[in-house]
Order: sequence, then structure tokens, then C-alpha cells
Amino acid sequence: YAPGSDIYSTLPGNRYGLLSGTSMASPIICGFASAIGSANGIINPGELWEEIQKWTISNKVQGNKKKIVNNLIPFDGYSTENEENN
Repeated sequence: YAPGSDIYSTLPGNRYGLLSGTSMASPIICGFASAIGSANGIINPGELWEEIQKWTISNKVQGNKKKIVNNLIPFDGYSTENEENN
């Protein structure tokens, strides 16, 4: 899961504002994965997934009724706990 509500973004007409939805969460996931992969020299999807899981916070999303991974990317993309463990 990634933040997708009230994301400050560009708007038509050379403006900025808050937007919400999967269109906002998707770039956060892509950027997060790119940064993690690049910093660690990872190109294999399986290895990237393992590394991403180290940086996420488990079991934080409420109402997860589907059988999907319940990990949340920290909003700022940085965790001091992870830095201490790596």
C-alpha cells in the first residue's frame, strides 16, 4: 500500500494542488522501487521485492479483507529503524 490521498501534484494551467487515487499511489510505488533497486544494484524482481519488504511497515492497513500483503510504505520513504538494521 502507498499513500494515495491528498498528494501534492502538478495541475493543468501551470498550477499545483492536492489529488487522490491510484494515479497518485502508483508513482510513489514506482519511485520507491526504483530508489531501492538503484541504491542496492538490484535488477531481479524477486530480489527487489525482498528488499522492498525490508523497508515497509507490516500490518498497518486496517480493513484488509483480501488475502494480499499488508505492508505500508512509510509516507516519507525513510525509516531510521531500517537504517540501523542494514
